Amino acid sequence: MYGLRPVVLLLATGVACSGVRTPLLTGERLTPSAVSDSVPSGWQTDGRAISMRFDSTAGARRGGRPTLRVAYDSSAPYAGIVQRVTAAPLAGRSVELRAHLMRDSSRAKVGIWMMAVSDSQERLAYLNSYDSVSSGPYRWATHRLRLTVPTGTARLLVGAAIHTEHGVMWVSDLSLQRWGR
Repeated sequence: MYGLRPVVLLLATGVACSGVRTPLLTGERLTPSAVSDSVPSGWQTDGRAISMRFDSTAGARRGGRPTLRVAYDSSAPYAGIVQRVTAAPLAGRSVELRAHLMRDSSRAKVGIWMMAVSDSQERLAYLNSYDSVSSGPYRWATHRLRLTVPTGTARLLVGAAIHTEHGVMWVSDLSLQRWGR
């Protein structure tokens, strides 16, 4: 991808990033100071999480910062966090969703996902990283997805989730970037 440079549009759990430009998400950033026992404004739970909170224990910290901890049981197909982004200005442009994820069980699937939908709720594109990255339990793995936003996309839905088994997922540095000029 020569000649392409990222422009950060979304940042979650990261406290600082010098390359942040034109944030498209609304509401609170997912930082420890922004969260009590509820989901920050602008974000929604996705599926059924037993609990969602920031974890500052030594094993969960990444880069010296607390990470978002999502606990889940198999009473629902999955659990995670999602945000909707207005996408009409991004039509025809490439975007990358990226996050660092960790899980507590090698049987649990964790990943990031991105969906492009039209005004009529038609799914125009869907990508996920559930099967693309494997790491053992309690090891950080980087997940990345790239998408050229289809014409007619009204919103991008972006998120991170855990499914298949009960367990815990930790999320750090979730970002959506526009690639190109």
